[in-house]
Amino acid sequence: MTDVCIIIVNYNSGDLLSQCLKAVMAQTYQDFEVILVDNASEDNSIENLPKLPKKVDLIKNKKNLGFAAANNMAIMRTSALWVVTLNPDTYPEKEWLEKLRAATGRHPDVNMFGSTQVEPGKEGILDGYGDYYHISGAVWRGLKGQVAKGPLAEGQCFAPCAAAALYRTDLLRQVGGFDERFFCYCEDVDLAFRLRLIGQLAVQVPDAIVSHVGSATSGRYSRFSVYHGVRNRLWMYVKNMPGILFWLFLPAHIGLQFGALFRSAFLGTLGPTCCGLRDGIVDLSKVLNDRKKIQKERTASICQIAAALTWSPLKLLNRSAPIKQIK
Repeated sequence: MTDVCIIIVNYNSGDLLSQCLKAVMAQTYQDFEVILVDNASEDNSIENLPKLPKKVDLIKNKKNLGFAAANNMAIMRTSALWVVTLNPDTYPEKEWLEKLRAATGRHPDVNMFGSTQVEPGKEGILDGYGDYYHISGAVWRGLKGQVAKGPLAEGQCFAPCAAAALYRTDLLRQVGGFDERFFCYCEDVDLAFRLRLIGQLAVQVPDAIVSHVGSATSGRYSRFSVYHGVRNRLWMYVKNMPGILFWLFLPAHIGLQFGALFRSAFLGTLGPTCCGLRDGIVDLSKVLNDRKKIQKERTASICQIAAALTWSPLKLLNRSAPIKQIK
């Protein structure tokens, strides 16, 4: 049985895809397979690839199913013990997979691991060091666009960024994988939240390094990214925030949504922000049904979830990486 399955979901990634695959094939740790899922790309990014190695299994979808559903296809297809989600706009260093896999030995009770993401061509600038969840429901990538002040610590983040993350395969199947209604954006934090609710932890690995272009396909403030980010952030809060924490933090979440509307007026994204909120509210009944099942299966205590959240607004505003010590 193959140890690791690296899943790459492609949609109009152009030449970035071939560079990503080249870096994957050069890994020092070679006990892996690759499932490349193409979501009906129209830029010939698949056709322009050189001959694929035997390690690579190509799935060509007839339409764009989104990041979540495409990953789920591969998760159900593989027999590997671990799966890695890897964006096609990333270039992992040669020892990246070896370092990720070594971390599983140091933390045998942990089943989610995140990589150190750096901005290509910008020495010392981080693209992210884990994803974090504020009590208001705001999500951010730690240290994005910043220079690390000293060595990065290995420790708990709230969620690994799925641009380059390692997960235990059987656990992903246990919780149903990524939420396919999300399509893309926030689906990785939502997945980690659900795994945390059943007692799982996530660890950032400082020496598992990938360069990440970021927003190479959709754009950071495109209508597409804004719409899905706003809608999915609402759904994630309603689905996952447990018990009394839901009501305690609800005013902060409502404030977050009003703040997003106010900010969007200055960014020129008011239209997709309003549409995202509207559609999120329209489908809340389905999300509430999901909530019943998710909260019924929760094994983590309210105190454990509260401790995993970020309470400080300054850490949110500064895009800090509030790594927690591993106990």
